[in-house]
Amino acid sequence: MAVTKKKYTGCQTYIHALAQEIAYERDHQFASPLRIVIEASSWLQPFIVPFFEKLGLEAIHVTSTSMQDPLHVFIPLSGASLGLRVHDDGRTMQLITEKGVLIDSDLQTVFLYLCYLHSRPGATIGAPVSAPQLLESMAEGLGGKIVRTKEWSRAIMEATQEARIHPLFDSLFAIGLVILHLERTGIPLSDLLSLFPSFHLLRDRVDCPWDSKGEVMRSMMERTKDVPADLIDGIKFYHENGSVLLLPDADDPVFQLVAQSADPELAERLVHSYRGHILNALG
Repeated sequence: MAVTKKKYTGCQTYIHALAQEIAYERDHQFASPLRIVIEASSWLQPFIVPFFEKLGLEAIHVTSTSMQDPLHVFIPLSGASLGLRVHDDGRTMQLITEKGVLIDSDLQTVFLYLCYLHSRPGATIGAPVSAPQLLESMAEGLGGKIVRTKEWSRAIMEATQEARIHPLFDSLFAIGLVILHLERTGIPLSDLLSLFPSFHLLRDRVDCPWDSKGEVMRSMMERTKDVPADLIDGIKFYHENGSVLLLPDADDPVFQLVAQSADPELAERLVHSYRGHILNALG
């Protein structure tokens, strides 16, 4: 019990410090408090409720069992500016627009990086090699820098200079950045998201025995030796107007394929082509 109490106290201290940090940056607040709907498990409520209280937001806290309407339906009915589903790990979340639209995970990632870079001009921040390539041009336009890393959270954090936390791994920090950006711009979330250029990520998984992964990687390097590539994590091949990442899964006997392009048909062709290369290498 003593350990639990100690952890609880530590969390409360952290939440208070984080709320103070976010509040310090809030110099463009709306005339009336921002209204947010937050869905989280009941055991998380004691940790997240004080955060929004300290920020002076109009927060509507719900659980999945307390809702008569689905969350995406309730948000526009409530007149909220955005919705937030905090996952049980407390580290990750899903954003929902004021119109009740669930935001695609890759678009959410880009938006969180945008919010971070606006709040920390000139910052350097780590991004996994699988994250959208749009991040580089966006960071450059804001005077920041993206450092591509392996998929591990530790590698991403180590590349994020002078930062203790990262928006991909702390849901309250991430939503704090979103609040700052909404208040800074005064533009509805759905309108902000519509400003991003079109991009498409297509993901696939290809079964591969553990002891064949090395041979497949060597075969792929040989087959595509004339294609520009980098080896930050797995192999990322660059084609005209697109790229594809071949990533051996650390936990399962599979390869992950992540194709990116502004053209969804090209992304699909890349996945199909590289899936074929892997299967051919397996014989």
